[in-house]
Amino acid sequence: MKGQKLIIGARHVDEKELNDINALILQRQPSKVGLELPEDHLQREEHKIGAYFFSDINSYSANLGIKVLYLESPAAWDSHQVIDMAKAVREGRLKESGIQKEMGRINNDLANSSAYTAPERLYQQIFFRERYKKVLRVLADIPALEEITRLWDALNAERESHVLHRICKEKPDIVVIGDAHARKLKGSLPEYQYLRLYL
Repeated sequence: MKGQKLIIGARHVDEKELNDINALILQRQPSKVGLELPEDHLQREEHKIGAYFFSDINSYSANLGIKVLYLESPAAWDSHQVIDMAKAVREGRLKESGIQKEMGRINNDLANSSAYTAPERLYQQIFFRERYKKVLRVLADIPALEEITRLWDALNAERESHVLHRICKEKPDIVVIGDAHARKLKGSLPEYQYLRLYL
């Protein structure tokens, strides 16, 4: 049952919502589902770098034989992850010392790696070490929360512009993205019905 195209605004915080979205996909049997994942998601997944919730919807949809479209710009996605962590530090939700400690752990693991270390493990460690380096650089260069928040907003706008372009070009039957993004984009997508399963 295809019917009306849907843009689902997800909180992406718990398993019940995940299961309900998957059940809706199963019920509607869309030809294409668009997800809030970077366009190079498959390459990242090969190295065990995923994004909980959206990666799970991706696997579920693919197992049903549904074509999955990855809607995010990889560069904007990665930059946003960095700024999001820096914002969390400035807001007191994350400790800078915790990031430094994790960097130290990764560096120690890399120093003690061998020819027998799994390649995907090395890739993950290098990937996250570079991300944490960028977060610490942002924190060193931009002390004010207000400026980091401006960057965060600008990156969200860049991401949403890319997602909107991808949706308009590929026209998936169901789009699943974060609710804040869905509410911003729904006015530009009159052929899509906005749906939020939970308040």
